[in-house]
Amino acid sequence: MYSIEYSREAFKSLKAMPRNLATTVREKIEQLAAAPHGPNNNVKKLQGRSGLSVARRRLARDLRDS
Repeated sequence: MYSIEYSREAFKSLKAMPRNLATTVREKIEQLAAAPHGPNNNVKKLQGRSGLSVARRRLARDLRDS
């Protein structure tokens, strides 16, 4: 499992969202951290980056192996 680090902008966006949507977004991010290369993680290419689409919101991700 990978660790999750939110940028300041991401944290502000989550805080501004309705609670039920923010919960869904966080759950999807946690699923992605558990299995980033899984077949059902709904990751799509977003202009030069990998990202996740949740409830018509685009979430950029940066996956780093240490």
